[in-house]
Amino acid sequence: MRLSRSRSSLNIAGVGAHKVGSVRGVVSVQFQSCVDPSSVFTATAYILPQLTGKIPSEPINTSSWDHLEGLPFADPDFATPAQIDIILGADIYGHLLRDELRKGPSNAPVAQHTALGWIVSGSTSQKYSQIHQVTTVSLSSDEELSLNDSLQRFWTQEDIPSSTHARLNADEQACEEHFRTTHSRDPTGRYIVRLPFRSDIGCLGDTRQAAEQSMRRVQRQIVINNTFGQLYKNFMAKYASLRHMQRCTVPTDVQSASVYLPHHGVLRQQSTTTKLRVVFNGSYRTKSGYLLNDCLHTGPKLQQDLDAVLLRWRVYPYVFAADIEKMYRQILVHPDDQPAQKIIWSETGPPLEYLLCTVAFGLACSPFLAIRVILQLADDEEHRFPQAQILRDDMYVDDVLSGADTPERAADKAKQLAQILIAGGFPLQKWFTNDLTILANIHESSQLDFSNREFNAEARTLGLIWNPNSDTFRFKVSAVVSSSSITKRTILSRISQLFDPLGWLSPITLVGKMLIQQLWKDQIEWDDPVPAAISQKWVSFADNLTTVESYSIPRWLHTHSDSQAIEIHGFSDASHDALGAVVYLRSFSEFSDVNITLLVAKSKVAPLKKQTIPRLELSAAMLLARLISRIRKILLKYQSVPVHLWLDSSELVPDAKWHHVAGTDNPADCASRGLLPLQLLNHELWWHGPAWLKQPSVMWPTTVPALDVTVDLEHRRSRCTMINIALKSTWDLIDRYSQLNRLLRITAWLKRCISRFRGNPPPSNPHALTPEEIHESLLFWIKETQSRYFANELYAVSKEYLHHLQTRNKWQQPERNVKTGDLVLVIDERTPPSKWPLARVITVPGADGLVRVVSVRTSTSTYKRPITKLCPLYVS
Repeated sequence: MRLSRSRSSLNIAGVGAHKVGSVRGVVSVQFQSCVDPSSVFTATAYILPQLTGKIPSEPINTSSWDHLEGLPFADPDFATPAQIDIILGADIYGHLLRDELRKGPSNAPVAQHTALGWIVSGSTSQKYSQIHQVTTVSLSSDEELSLNDSLQRFWTQEDIPSSTHARLNADEQACEEHFRTTHSRDPTGRYIVRLPFRSDIGCLGDTRQAAEQSMRRVQRQIVINNTFGQLYKNFMAKYASLRHMQRCTVPTDVQSASVYLPHHGVLRQQSTTTKLRVVFNGSYRTKSGYLLNDCLHTGPKLQQDLDAVLLRWRVYPYVFAADIEKMYRQILVHPDDQPAQKIIWSETGPPLEYLLCTVAFGLACSPFLAIRVILQLADDEEHRFPQAQILRDDMYVDDVLSGADTPERAADKAKQLAQILIAGGFPLQKWFTNDLTILANIHESSQLDFSNREFNAEARTLGLIWNPNSDTFRFKVSAVVSSSSITKRTILSRISQLFDPLGWLSPITLVGKMLIQQLWKDQIEWDDPVPAAISQKWVSFADNLTTVESYSIPRWLHTHSDSQAIEIHGFSDASHDALGAVVYLRSFSEFSDVNITLLVAKSKVAPLKKQTIPRLELSAAMLLARLISRIRKILLKYQSVPVHLWLDSSELVPDAKWHHVAGTDNPADCASRGLLPLQLLNHELWWHGPAWLKQPSVMWPTTVPALDVTVDLEHRRSRCTMINIALKSTWDLIDRYSQLNRLLRITAWLKRCISRFRGNPPPSNPHALTPEEIHESLLFWIKETQSRYFANELYAVSKEYLHHLQTRNKWQQPERNVKTGDLVLVIDERTPPSKWPLARVITVPGADGLVRVVSVRTSTSTYKRPITKLCPLYVS
């Protein structure tokens, strides 16, 4: 069908929950009725290599079904065994049903009228001598969105974000301009925004039916799961009590531009406040084939990168953190746009329509609107609160991570932060700090218990935890779920949970990435058992993965306000399998103690196409250089600190910027070869760098390894190869034309163009050639032909014969050697000949009669000079 295919990792299960395979992609299809061509439907279809066997399994005799006589069937050949083309789900089936129903005797099938025609179901009362096949179509799907999201995040965290701000494209500029011209504030200071539509929402068609079906699914789930149901009801009740949604009192037919959003609940067991969040699905595709998010601008990327926020947070000795309570829902949506985000909800009784009055989870524009409002708040209130820069630099989504060099400054920052956000209607909650005096002015109800506290949404999802008491980071990984077989899906699902934004676990994640690369090289399908070799590696890797929870990484980098006491040291290395780079911060305490702290690291698997080690070493050095550049642009206050770059390839070390380090002392070796979790636990080289890094710089390795002069070097006879290359003439006009007159005229025109390009005056007649130009072209080609075919003869004439045509008397006189007593001028190229000193030859060494070096005496001293540096003055 040649439809545009999108990627999908949908898991298909049949009767008995047996997995029957994975889809090969997802497409959007339109189909129409053969009976009524005006009935056109759109559906999202998943591609399978085979749907079912032939249906029915045996031909059916329909002659006795009188009640079906004359009906226009959706499939006129339904009684003949054949392959089916598409399986329609229950969500589509509900739209197709019509009211009419045809029933016959008790042992006869029933006909149901649909938009595609009449369909038949039920017993056939036909007896077979033997049942050859029973075909049952019962499919369920598990899209595993968490696997897709986790895997994408796992790979993108290995990329070094660009430090430069990309230029906005036309859509992003339109979205930004729309916000600047339409946002406003109410009397309490809260922001009111308009939804940035890019196209008319009228193309969506009817959206109410899908919203009603979604609500019925939620109600069934509420009945089945009491815990889920109670959380869902409480969430929606609080949503209404806070006036974040209101009953719709305007009739539907009056509001022409209305969109109904399906909604569902997302459980977040690790959250300390909101265990369940209701998401409003703006990505639901309607029967027209469009979705609401297609009609909205997504806006430019405004979010700070997570690594930048974390690195800046690690600089401060005294820190605090908090997050904005219900960040999206503190931003009001203009009443004119609220009909575009309607929902249907009813805890009991008939369904009721509600308008969402605030920015909703699930719309494509919501992240942009939320972050853009925070940045606008910083601009609007900076004149009152000098610490408003925190909102630009130290925020990640709805979390604020900041600090200062002293508790007093940190407390002032925290106080101003709370005040500026309250001015915009954003209350802060879940405060925590490593010094309780910082939160003296913060209400206790907004503070968390100072036990282990997860510090942001992404880290909380994938296991990174900060302990305020010990001021250290640690990781949390989920337990391994036992499986009868190890497949590519189970391996990727497990590995993608290792969320490590600063690369502290690079040696471990590299092992996982190499396994993933090997699975793709072997072309293993998603649910096929992996080969025994990979299975063995995976078992040894996964069995001690929980060891990661024992790691404890200091948050503070031991940095002070004095940047002179800080150095940055970067190491790079490469192997046939991967390349790695790691950066440490070397700082000095006030007592001159040296602290080495792991700052950031990156690892990358080597390309599938084999490359040489020197080339991979260069790639690793480039990775390290980009990493250092990224760090210095994030930590602007340390732009001038010394940077030392180390690698263990002496062939690639330039004189000034890079240093050589032995392979055994290179911590990047861990990131380029990989380590198991248990091996990395107490690996001093990785966590603290080489031991000599704590010593004075005079104890560091030399830049170039010293050469052992006691070793006798091998002497070999040198060989020289001479190559004579005959260059082809670059101008091949003479080979392209067979008529001399045409060749001369074309050459003359070309030479005239060259003359004009050089700025020479134009000829008197620009439209015709002169005889002189034709003659010059003829002479040119005569010389060109002679130089091509008589090159040796011309060389002999110019080098061996022409100088005999000149007669000079001085060449006819014999020239004797310099002897003792001769007067000479000592040649000095730095001065003119008139200032050359006069000297007399006193000795002429050399027993073979050939004069090479002589001793001369001037008025000041005696010198030895080569004969070529003397100008004899013969006296006749």
